[in-house]
Amino acid sequence: MNQAKKFTWEKIGSRLRQAREEKKLTQQELANRMGQRLTRESGEDVKIPASMIRQWERGKFPGALSRFWALCQELGCSTDQVLGETAVGEGCGLRWKWQFPDPAQSDRGRIQKGIDLFHQIVSGGEPSDVDGNGNELLLKQALYTAHIQLLGVRRDEERENRLRQKYGSLKYCFVAGLDGLPSSRVVDSTIRAEAVARLAVDEWLKILNEARPALPRSIGITGGTVMARFVELLPFAHPLLSKMEWLSLLATKEYLRVALAGTSANNLIGRLLYRQPLAVGFGLPFVNLDRREMRPNRAEERWELNYARDILSRARKVDVAFVTVGTREVDYLREQALLGLVSLATIFEEMSEQEQENCVGDVLLRLLDRDGKEIGGERIKEDIRKLVYSIELDDLRQIAQRGEVFVLCERAEKSNVIAALVNRGLVNALVIDSATADRLLAQS
Repeated sequence: MNQAKKFTWEKIGSRLRQAREEKKLTQQELANRMGQRLTRESGEDVKIPASMIRQWERGKFPGALSRFWALCQELGCSTDQVLGETAVGEGCGLRWKWQFPDPAQSDRGRIQKGIDLFHQIVSGGEPSDVDGNGNELLLKQALYTAHIQLLGVRRDEERENRLRQKYGSLKYCFVAGLDGLPSSRVVDSTIRAEAVARLAVDEWLKILNEARPALPRSIGITGGTVMARFVELLPFAHPLLSKMEWLSLLATKEYLRVALAGTSANNLIGRLLYRQPLAVGFGLPFVNLDRREMRPNRAEERWELNYARDILSRARKVDVAFVTVGTREVDYLREQALLGLVSLATIFEEMSEQEQENCVGDVLLRLLDRDGKEIGGERIKEDIRKLVYSIELDDLRQIAQRGEVFVLCERAEKSNVIAALVNRGLVNALVIDSATADRLLAQS
């Protein structure tokens, strides 16, 4: 345990001991009262050992931190009074602050479990009391409601320098040094995504501040979980972002189903404009492949098609793009199907074995090979264009030539497609975690 973290817990323990002594309670009496309160709330027989109180007062926090609220209730003080300004933790390259939910909050129990899970994971543990999907949902609830907030992410400059040496075309390279974080994707992907998004926000705002007054005028984004967190973590109504135009780089045929997950590019444009009220933004309408070359007779149809073409034209000319990528793994394609992109998984399964073997992943829902070229015959490519209305790969290259195309990535499994994009000149800036950096460095 590092000194900063140890100091934090010891100070909390000291406050707990002081509050207990003011109540003239022994550790056993306090433990009994806590057990009775938790039994009443849960309907189950809960026993709290005095040894738990003893360890807490020494600055060691075993078991569920969710029981901390019951302890504070018995001491007649708020969690904020006990935590004070010391509710800050450090570990695995992260620095964070946390707070317990309001006792009246209906989902308090789930948020408290999410806080417990976060602390277990960043301490090197792998929770086993709930299933993987359950862990992910609990962690997201604690993070997305700001009961856990990342204050900073350690940059791994040694890995960054090695990546710049290997990939000479990189204009920017930021690596979140998350050494020590468990590598099981079920329990750590949510935290890795939050770390990458936090790092992307912090470093991009530094870039913008240094670039003033020559700020980019237009920004393009794709969708995805890490992109959603990037949008949410941008400071509200930030002056550097006030005059920018934000555009979606793609729209899908199955937008309505994907939108339910809240992470489609068009959905994120709406959320971004809510957080940046002085900016402007445009979602990209989906246009059926058969309509893209048509000349409609009705004025309404002409307006709709011309509007979609105008937004696409603007998206092709953005100064900076932020994109996410997919991997060819079967599990990932199944996830895409669950999110609503059934067609992409189906298209991959219909490809030949050789094409599947050559595929490393996708960007803009274009399936790519190791050279960063779109894979599949004309039929496959046409099927994909029926699924998506977006800028083209050549547009991405041109954006990189005149500005920056950032990839935000939190999964090491995506390293192959990232390498392909960088080598092809489609991407020139990375914000990734240390595990992804190691995979990229290990490639021949």
